[in-house]
Amino acid sequence: MAAPTPETTPEAETLEARTRRGVRQLRLMLVATALLLVPQVGQFLAVHDLNVYGRVSDLTFLFQYAALFLIPTSLIVTTAIAWTVRRHWRRHERLLILAGINTLIALNLIWFLVDNCSWSQVFGLALKVCR
Repeated sequence: MAAPTPETTPEAETLEARTRRGVRQLRLMLVATALLLVPQVGQFLAVHDLNVYGRVSDLTFLFQYAALFLIPTSLIVTTAIAWTVRRHWRRHERLLILAGINTLIALNLIWFLVDNCSWSQVFGLALKVCR
């Protein structure tokens, strides 16, 4: 009988499975981050439109409407991944930091959609419509 090699031991298989699972979780978290980029572009366009024209353009409205679906989706995915890796948080520290950043970005976008005047005052922007 041949001696077990490190590649055939059960520990190596579990390490390989954990690595594959970690890579999938990271990819899914990056997709959640990418979903937040669309509303972020809409927020930049809305700030520009509100500052220049005093109203939101149709393209900006489309981005903000998409945000109503993309922000909750991103938050659900982010929360699910963070909840899954919470027990071994030291091993997945970077993933949890990205989850925190996603949550902060989502809260920023939600705050802008709810009340853009208070949002602009906190960030020091004097929007035309808020004067």
